[in-house]
Amino acid sequence: MKILLVTAPHDSAVAERLASSTARYRGTLAKVADRLHELGAIKSSAADAADVLWFYFGYTGYFTLTQDNGWSLDKAQAWLLDNCSRALSVD
Repeated sequence: MKILLVTAPHDSAVAERLASSTARYRGTLAKVADRLHELGAIKSSAADAADVLWFYFGYTGYFTLTQDNGWSLDKAQAWLLDNCSRALSVD
């Protein structure tokens, strides 16, 4: 994924694929946010929750924690889940 992110600005075909993949991924996160909102599990709007999910589970957070900071996958996963849950005020 990191290669795609670096290559996309220089290759229109890669940029199109990345945009399409990102739209699908964000669409899936929006569905998760909608469902959490329907269940009353979050206090924010579904749109805001989708943005929070993207912040925590989009491309950069994972790379920052594992590659830049040297965290293990398990540590990164636990931290992302815990802090995203807090940010969403999941009950």
